Amino acid sequence: MGHLLLLHDVTEQKQAQVQILEQQRVLATQNERERMARELHDSLGQVLSYTSFQVETAAKLSRDGQGVNAAAQLDRLGSVVREAHADLREVILNLHSTASLQQPFFTVVKQYLDAFTSSYGIQTFLSVGSGLGEDAIAPEAQLQIFRILQEAVSNARKHGRAHQVRVTFGMEDGNLCLSIQDDGHGFDPDQVAKSGGSHYGLQFMQERAAQLEGRLQVHSTLGAGTRVALEIPIKRDAETR
Repeated sequence: MGHLLLLHDVTEQKQAQVQILEQQRVLATQNERERMARELHDSLGQVLSYTSFQVETAAKLSRDGQGVNAAAQLDRLGSVVREAHADLREVILNLHSTASLQQPFFTVVKQYLDAFTSSYGIQTFLSVGSGLGEDAIAPEAQLQIFRILQEAVSNARKHGRAHQVRVTFGMEDGNLCLSIQDDGHGFDPDQVAKSGGSHYGLQFMQERAAQLEGRLQVHSTLGAGTRVALEIPIKRDAETR
């Protein structure tokens, strides 16, 4: 009877832990979706405002008989709209993928990378080190890591014009290590540092890493691609789940 009572108590504790983890995952996902929705609103607002201004400018040039200048203005506008459309598709993909984080983490990462390849023709490769289980990463950390990954992959497309992106997860000295390597144009880190790094979303990724008590480094050389390296401690309770 004592063994049965102990087994019942342990079962209830495990069920309670699973319920708490699920609640944490749902709350984190909802908060992130709200944040992404605000980012989308701000981004679309800027694009629409710019588009409206450029259309008015092109119309004025046309009325003033400057057809060549008006055509050039519309060409530039067309490029901006096409890029905005690509960004919008990516935001939708990110929202959909983030909402799927109730599934096993590495399964969601693989689905996201496959969808990214399908949408943009950029080859993606995923490698997960042996011994790194699906439950090794706490739910709140999964979301932050996933958003860092999305930002790095997005930068490879928009800024690096990459053809391939390799994503590698591993464990080293009790830390989770994530590497995102692309074969894009790369950039000059010194120049980006002078501009505050906002153009490449570096501050965004650094803030996420800081929330995880981790360290994020970006290595890049002009013409030689970019590597984003994230290292975060794995909590002891997450390791023993």
